[in-house]
Amino acid sequence: MPGILIHRKLLKKYKNNYIFDYRDYTYEKIGLYRKIVDKIIKNSYCTLMSSKGYMKFFQNKDKIVITHNISNEEYKEEKAVDLRIKEKLNIGFLGYVRYFDVNSKLINAFKNSDKVSFTYIGLPFKDCDLEGFCKENNIENVKFKGRYENDEKAKLYQDIDIINSIYSLDSEEVQPAIPNRLYDAALFKKPIITAKGTYLAHIVEEYQLGFSIDVYQDDIKKLLEDYLNNFNEQEFTEKCNKFLEEIYQDEKMCNEYVKKFVEF
Repeated sequence: MPGILIHRKLLKKYKNNYIFDYRDYTYEKIGLYRKIVDKIIKNSYCTLMSSKGYMKFFQNKDKIVITHNISNEEYKEEKAVDLRIKEKLNIGFLGYVRYFDVNSKLINAFKNSDKVSFTYIGLPFKDCDLEGFCKENNIENVKFKGRYENDEKAKLYQDIDIINSIYSLDSEEVQPAIPNRLYDAALFKKPIITAKGTYLAHIVEEYQLGFSIDVYQDDIKKLLEDYLNNFNEQEFTEKCNKFLEEIYQDEKMCNEYVKKFVEF
C-alpha cells in the first residue's frame, strides 16, 4: 500500500531504482488499482513476491523475484514418521483460526472418531467459533489452544501428524497465496491437507506434500484412508527435501538481487 500511495513519485524520480515488496492480494479486482501495481512492478529494479500465484494478475512478470516467508529452519526434522502405524492421527492447525464453513465440515466428517482428532492452535476470528460449534454438537475429539509464539512451532508440531491448511474458496485473497504452513510441512515433515482450487493445492500436488479435498463434494474419510494406505515416509521425506532445495534456490536468487541493488 505505501507503494500505491507514492507511485507517482516512484515512477517519475526512482524508475528502476526501488524494490517493490508485494505480499498479499488486496484490491486487484479494481482495474485501476491493478494497473497502478503493474506499473510499479514494471518500473521497479525488482519486485519481491511471496507466491507465483499472484503473477496471474499482472502483465510485467520479468521483474518479479519470488521470496519465501520461511522460518524455524534450525528445528528442521530429518525424516517423516510412518503414519500407517499410528493408531490415532492428530490433524493440526496453527495460525489465526478462520474459515468456519470448511473447517466445520471437516470436523463433522470425523465427529467423535476414535482414530482422528483435531487441534486448533491460535486466536480465532470473530466469525469462526469452532469451539462453540463443537460444544453445541457434542463433538469431543477437537482441542483448542490459544496464542503461541513462532519459536514454539517446532514443539507444537511434535504432537501433530497432518497439517490442516484448508481455505474457503469464498475468500478470493487466499486462493493465490502460499501460507507459512506449507513451509512448516516441508520443514517438520508433516503431510498437509489443502482445499482444491487453490494455488496451494497446485503446489502440494506437484511436490506430493499431501493431498487436497473439496469438503462439500468429496468423501473425506476415504481420501484420508487412501492417502495413508499409500504413504511412504521415505519418499515423503525426499519430496519435502526437494521442495526445500528449490525454496533455498529462490532465496539465494532473491538475496543476489537485493545485494546487486544495494551495490548499484
